[in-house]
Amino acid sequence: MTVTTTVAKLTRRLAHGAVAGALCLLVSVAPLRAQTVDQDGPTLPGFEIQRTDRDYPRSILLPGVHAHGPELPAVSPTVFLGRSALMLETLHDGVSLADHAAAWPVRQPLDTLYAPESAAKLRRFVTCLQLGVDADRLRPAFHFVVILAALTPPAAISCASILGPSAETVATSSSSPTGGDLRLVQIAQQHRLAIVGAETRSEQLAAIAAAPDTAFARVTTLLLDDPSMPQGMSAEAISRERSELILRGDFDELRRRALDPLPFSDADRVALTTYMVDFRNELIARRIAELASQRSSVIAIGAAHAGGELGVVERLRRMGMRVTPVRVPAMYLP
Repeated sequence: MTVTTTVAKLTRRLAHGAVAGALCLLVSVAPLRAQTVDQDGPTLPGFEIQRTDRDYPRSILLPGVHAHGPELPAVSPTVFLGRSALMLETLHDGVSLADHAAAWPVRQPLDTLYAPESAAKLRRFVTCLQLGVDADRLRPAFHFVVILAALTPPAAISCASILGPSAETVATSSSSPTGGDLRLVQIAQQHRLAIVGAETRSEQLAAIAAAPDTAFARVTTLLLDDPSMPQGMSAEAISRERSELILRGDFDELRRRALDPLPFSDADRVALTTYMVDFRNELIARRIAELASQRSSVIAIGAAHAGGELGVVERLRRMGMRVTPVRVPAMYLP
C-alpha cells in the first residue's frame, strides 16, 4: 500500500469507529442551522455562496458529505448540473510522508510520549503499513493520521490486527464506501468538471504538525487501545447522533458534542480543535471565496469546518460573500 493511499484517506473524513467518528466532528461555535425547504425526497443541508456585489456565479457549499452511515443520504448528481468545478477539502499533492517527517522532525522521543505497550504496538503497525518511514521519525500528529487513515476501508486491513480485535472489526466493518469524496469525484468526472482542493495535503499536515505532541499522543493512544468503544458509547450510537445533526444542519452542536465521548482534558480539546480545524479554516475559506467568485462550483468540506465564529461560513461572510442556508436534493444509495 502506498503512502498516498494511506494518508490521503484522512481527507475523506471517513470514520467507522466511535473514537475516529467523534474526532472527525470537530467544528467551531455559534448558532448556525440550515433552513428547511420543502422538497420531494431526501435533502441535505447546504449553503449557496455568491459575491454580495453580483448575482452570479453561484456555488453550493456542502458540509458533512464526507460522512457515511445508513442514516445519511448522498448528494444527488443533479446538484452538479450547470457547474464547472468540484472543490474538495483536501487534495493529495504527491509529497511523501517521509518528506513530511523530514520537514517536521520529532520534538520528543516516542518512548517518552507513549507507554511501552503502546509504543511497541505503534512501531509494529507503522512498519506493517510500509510507509517508507518508521514510527520514531513521526510526530504524534502523524501517528494519528496514519492510524485513522489505515482503519478506513479500503486500506491495509491486514495490519489492523496488530492493534487488536476491535481495530480489526472497525477496519473490516465496511466495504469500500460508495459515498463521500470518491463518489463526488466520479460524478464530477462524468460531468467533466475541474477538480480542485481547498488545501493540499501538505498544508493540512503542516497545520496539525504544529500541535502539541502530548495532545495527539493521547488521542493516538486511544486509537491504539480501543478505536471502537470509548466511555461505553457504541460506534453505532455516535454515528447515528452525527447523522442526525448533519441532517438538521446543526453544525454548532456538532462541535459541542464532538469530543464529549472521549476522556480528554480541556487543554487537549482546545489543542485538537485549534490545530485540526480552526487553523485550517482561514485558508479553506479564502480558497472557496476565490473559486466561488469565478466559477459555479460544488464545494465539499467536512461538517467540522462549517459553523461558528471561526468557521468557514462566517469567514466567507467577512470576506464579502453572501452565504444563504439551503437544502439540496439527495438520495439514499443502495
